Amino acid sequence: MANKLKTINERAELVYILVKNSEFHSDGQKYSILINELKEIINKNISVFTPPTTKSEKFDIPDFIKIDFLNKDFYRKLLNEFHLQDSREKARELQREIKEISNISSFEPANIINKIITESNRRIKKSKSKKKTSEIIRKMIKSLFLNYKDLKETTRPDTSKVQIITKSGKAYNANNLYLSSDYSSGKLTEDIFADVFPKNLFVASKKTLGLGKKNEFEVETFLTDFLNVNIHTKFKKDEYPEYDYEKFVFDSVNKPNNYSESSINITKIENTDIIFDKISFEKLLLWILKDNYIFKQIDNRFNDDSFTYKKAREWYFHHSLDSKPSYIKYQIITKSPYIFSELFVNNEKLSFINELKIDYKHPLFEKYDVSEEEINNLLLELGAKENFEDFSIERISKIITELKGKDPKGKNAQNIYKLAFEHYKKNKIELNLNENTFLFSKKGNELDYFPNEEIYYTDNITLPKKIINQHPILNFPKRVGESQVSKFFGIKTFKDYHIEIKNAELNKKLTAEINEYITEIKPYLLTIRLSKITADKQKQINRESNSIKNLEIKICHSINCTIEDSEIELEDFDFIKSENKF
Repeated sequence: MANKLKTINERAELVYILVKNSEFHSDGQKYSILINELKEIINKNISVFTPPTTKSEKFDIPDFIKIDFLNKDFYRKLLNEFHLQDSREKARELQREIKEISNISSFEPANIINKIITESNRRIKKSKSKKKTSEIIRKMIKSLFLNYKDLKETTRPDTSKVQIITKSGKAYNANNLYLSSDYSSGKLTEDIFADVFPKNLFVASKKTLGLGKKNEFEVETFLTDFLNVNIHTKFKKDEYPEYDYEKFVFDSVNKPNNYSESSINITKIENTDIIFDKISFEKLLLWILKDNYIFKQIDNRFNDDSFTYKKAREWYFHHSLDSKPSYIKYQIITKSPYIFSELFVNNEKLSFINELKIDYKHPLFEKYDVSEEEINNLLLELGAKENFEDFSIERISKIITELKGKDPKGKNAQNIYKLAFEHYKKNKIELNLNENTFLFSKKGNELDYFPNEEIYYTDNITLPKKIINQHPILNFPKRVGESQVSKFFGIKTFKDYHIEIKNAELNKKLTAEINEYITEIKPYLLTIRLSKITADKQKQINRESNSIKNLEIKICHSINCTIEDSEIELEDFDFIKSENKF
């Protein structure tokens, strides 16, 4: 009978009759009575939707999907027949009216797209041919692409199960994949991750996807915005991350007073196990610098993570940390194989102490216009140091221990020692050197590395050359605090040397003349010494005053003495100190 109806009005009237008379559908009977845009009767077993409400009023369906749309004129006639023309939700109201006699649904793009995806995946699963699988995917992708362009912006269907072809030729879920170099934004991605990810994680070219003639920008936007293909990084939102992250935060910022418990919402990077296992140092830095979201998350002040907390005896998380390291920063610093806190930057002369050699001239840095300043600023944000005194004492001890291998000629040894000593003056923490540590020192005329247990330091040489030349003397400036240098480096001084003068032939005339001169200039000497006093003033004033007051010099023709059980005769211009006499 449905085939004999000549007009749309007659068909609409028949539908009304079938619906309003329950005997026609009391047993669940459906009818092939609805028609599509071509005025063809739609089989009762096919899913029918009210006309599309997209921008173009069209909706593309792959040929293997059994879906059809109600004829627009017929739809309007049905609305009139059921007095729904003034209804706010015409399509849904009509669907409720005629669902008893037909397999109809109101047009909702998300539902139709889900049906396309589900049916495509069912066919992919059953397919035994790679060629057939690719054909199914291309038809699905083409349909989704055309519909995506036509959808209203508020329509966001679930596309997490969409499978697309990868560079390996196999199909995987789009939201687990990355743009390849076949797309503008994917060129950087593949430059960074070509040696990290397998080919089956990179999306195939638009030609392979069946979109070869489509606009490149539109295809890329469709892939990333609609199918959630990742550009450079796959992110995931999470809450309540592992306790180690909270500990990491409070290693960076002060824990609030009376802190009790936290509520944390973060964004994390997925696939870090694969990435950090294979990515090179330069590519890691390039990735962080060029992925805008990662770079934003590196900043303690402006990252998107939320860290709220409550204090003791509070019920709610009233408080928040305004400045804190993000979870992504935590991942990079603690999970990557590179120890950023051991890097010394902005000092090219001493860059040799770094375990990691930073190639500022790496081709990818030049290709993507990354400057040395940008790299160093990033490294500082990740924990590198530009001031030596900011290193941990463990790091400084390691630098000094490894200096013999990294600077065998000792060209930079004294500079390193001075920087390390400044750390000691600021932090008052001594070095922790291994037993087999060698320090750059001078023994006689020889400059070389010697075992630290053999090394001495003296503020001012007060021993004969014969004795001094028997021991390596640390290559370090004089008059910086003998006891402090000795304590910091764990080396010896000559203060404990026992000196006994056996015989001295005094030159009375020269001794009298020089001491007369010394007496005249003592006020000036005292003035000079007092001008250098900076702390514990009264103590130092008393000490310096007594030292200058009791100063005496004896000039001898010859001196014989014993030093540490060795009897020696002093050479010309040697001098020794006995109490306050030289």
